[in-house]
Amino acid sequence: MVYYVAFQIAIGCLSGVALLLTFVKTYGWYRRHGGLTIDCGVVLKFFVFAFGCFSTMYFWILVGMSAQSLLFFKRQEIVYQLLPTDSQENLFITLLIICFVFKFFDLVHMFWTQISIDIFFLDWEKPRGKVTQPNQGGETGPVDAPVSIWRTFFVANEWNEIQTIRKINQEFQVFGVLFFLKVVGFEHLATTDPLSRFSVNNQVDYVGEQSHILRFALLVIIYLVIEALQWFYFAFIYERFIGDSLGDFVDLCSMSNVSIFIMENTCYGYYIHGRSVHGRADTNMKKMNEQLKREEDNLCGQRGLEPNTDNQTFQVALPQKFRNQYEQIISPLKIRDQQAQRRNMPSTSTGTV
Repeated sequence: MVYYVAFQIAIGCLSGVALLLTFVKTYGWYRRHGGLTIDCGVVLKFFVFAFGCFSTMYFWILVGMSAQSLLFFKRQEIVYQLLPTDSQENLFITLLIICFVFKFFDLVHMFWTQISIDIFFLDWEKPRGKVTQPNQGGETGPVDAPVSIWRTFFVANEWNEIQTIRKINQEFQVFGVLFFLKVVGFEHLATTDPLSRFSVNNQVDYVGEQSHILRFALLVIIYLVIEALQWFYFAFIYERFIGDSLGDFVDLCSMSNVSIFIMENTCYGYYIHGRSVHGRADTNMKKMNEQLKREEDNLCGQRGLEPNTDNQTFQVALPQKFRNQYEQIISPLKIRDQQAQRRNMPSTSTGTV
């Protein structure tokens, strides 16, 4: 009875917290989106944010209640606490299913948000000299020499590659969880008997059946501990002493003289300032080495957007005027690409011979 009451109290309290976080996230998105009225899009965002917040809160409720059962039930010399009853375990499983369904919708929303982000590459390289070529009227005349697109292509390709970077190694994560469960023997702690042991002899020892609640607690605790250790190693050791992929990408932008706008929302996004302090990046190896040497000896300005700073990554709040100007530039390009795709689509009409 106490378990059931504590379960209900936790659900009620954290549901209120989840609802508050949902309003905060929706309001933040509404401001970043530059909305003026509450329309269907705002209501839809409220529900998808609610799915994410409620699934997270329910997950931690399940972790807390299952961990409490695991810690206080095992190692009892005198049994004073029992495992949840079948009805209470069914309530636990029902909440776990709800949590899984809510998180599924939250992941779908996250994937949709990621694929709908606008990314704009800004090449600062200036043309070198003039070339003669015919114009639209058929007459020849001097025009600015075209700038090579390969630097921008290379930066875009590197951007695609760093999308898969994670702070944990999934293969090591799964291997570690299975190692502690199967090899070390943590799975034997999920039985319904109050004994704590890592190995059993089925011919001599009494072994209770597996408990869903204890299995969930063991799996989550082992998974989170291994994940936390991996994150600590990646954030404080690997990135500092071995290699920082995101930092290397920002350096590549500076060497390529290419900046990037990542527009997550209509009036909010991120900016990577990659304008070269040397003015040019499309040069030979000798000149590039001289430029890097000048930076090493502090004989030129710093790479930051502001004078005498090294800050190259920013969160930006864009005014609506900027967004309107951006749409005026991008919309004709999108329409042209859509028309080109329609022309290249194979005909679906069928005929008889």
